[in-house]
Amino acid sequence: MPITEPPAADGVAIVYTHPTCGYCGLLKEDLIKEGVPFREIDASKEPDTWAEVERLSVGATITSVMVRAYG
Repeated sequence: MPITEPPAADGVAIVYTHPTCGYCGLLKEDLIKEGVPFREIDASKEPDTWAEVERLSVGATITSVMVRAYG
């Protein structure tokens, strides 16, 4: 069951990514195409974010995780 997060405080979606994640690139392309503003957090450059990625993905280390900025 996915975990529901509160909206980002600044109204911008948060996307956790990793350079070896193909899904991450696809998600970013879709967001750009749809005009959805987002802030990218690259887990390879910010290793402390892995715990948050695992929490949001319920233990999986798939990095294409997005916290929506609105409902």
